[in-house]
Amino acid sequence: MEIRQRRSLNDSLKKYCYSSNGEHDFIEVTQWTNGEGIDVTIVSNGNEKSFSITHGELEAIQYLKMTLDYQK
Repeated sequence: MEIRQRRSLNDSLKKYCYSSNGEHDFIEVTQWTNGEGIDVTIVSNGNEKSFSITHGELEAIQYLKMTLDYQK
C-alpha cells in the first residue's frame, strides 16, 4: 500500500464562463497519481459534471479549439 497526495486546484467558474451565475460555481482539476492525466469537476448552476482526461486528449482539444478560433 502506498499513500500519496494528489495536486489539485480549484477556482471560481464566474471568471471563465459567462453563464455561471452563482458564487458557489467552481471548477476543480486534480492531477492523476501517475501524472498521465487529470480529473475535472465542474459545478455550475447547481449541476455537477465530472470527467477524466489524459494530457494527450486535452492537448488535442486545445489544438482543435485554437483551429476553430483561427477559422473565425
